[in-house]
Amino acid sequence: MKIKYLRRFIQFFILFSIIYIAISSNNPFKWTPSRISLGMLPPPNLFPISGNTWSLSIKNFNLLHPVAFIDAVVSMKLITITMIIAVSIPFLITLLFGRVYCSFICPMGLLFELNQNVHNFIKKHKFNFKLKHFDYRKIIVIFSLFIGFIFSFPLISAFDPSNILGKEIINLSLHQKVTNFGLIFIIILFCIDIFTYRRFFCTSICPTGYLLGLIGSKRMLRININQEKCTLCGKCDQICYYNLKPMNIALEREFDWHKCDNCGLCKDVCIYNAIDYKFSLKFKGVK
Repeated sequence: MKIKYLRRFIQFFILFSIIYIAISSNNPFKWTPSRISLGMLPPPNLFPISGNTWSLSIKNFNLLHPVAFIDAVVSMKLITITMIIAVSIPFLITLLFGRVYCSFICPMGLLFELNQNVHNFIKKHKFNFKLKHFDYRKIIVIFSLFIGFIFSFPLISAFDPSNILGKEIINLSLHQKVTNFGLIFIIILFCIDIFTYRRFFCTSICPTGYLLGLIGSKRMLRININQEKCTLCGKCDQICYYNLKPMNIALEREFDWHKCDNCGLCKDVCIYNAIDYKFSLKFKGVK
């Protein structure tokens, strides 16, 4: 089975779960406190699950995104046992499997991938802007954490697309409207993704992906290329959203594991079955 099908199933499941949780955990406008206090309505039954991919609560069990944890610790200058327990599972997953959050979980990542057909159409008709690729993510992370520390404000969390999307879904469910900031921010991201190069935000701007890449850069699960089967056709290089050139692994050249999110596109496109996943602590071409 192609990894893409598994990823799509998980991605859509996560997105629909966020929508379902938002609908189920927020009381409709008719369940107002005033009407309840007047005895007009009984107290509503609260849904035991709340949150999104940034932070999730299931009764007394909490999960916290590793970057949300870092952002909170730096901005609040505080760390608690509850926060450590909540982040432990997502952090361990990132350590073992890399930044699979970006390729399997992030709802904005799914929407960006689906947006590639529009991007390809625009590029084919030469309506796109040719920008020189530059990775601003490290600068943005340092700046965001510095501002967050000085002003005690979680800047990365405030501008994380998946977190914003999750909050706007809740706003839509609870208030039947979205905020102007959230709507404009998401539209701008889609326009940037359409009219510049592939996955511009993910490869050049996203501080969340950068920090997850740092955490998971020495991960155990990585793509591996069988040199005997590989014909150096270059199809894996062409399909990679991040232009990482997976063929360098077969050539034993430098490869940027920091950016690779184990999406499996290179594995799926290889007709010679030369690419697979492998658990190991030693890899050639580690950058």
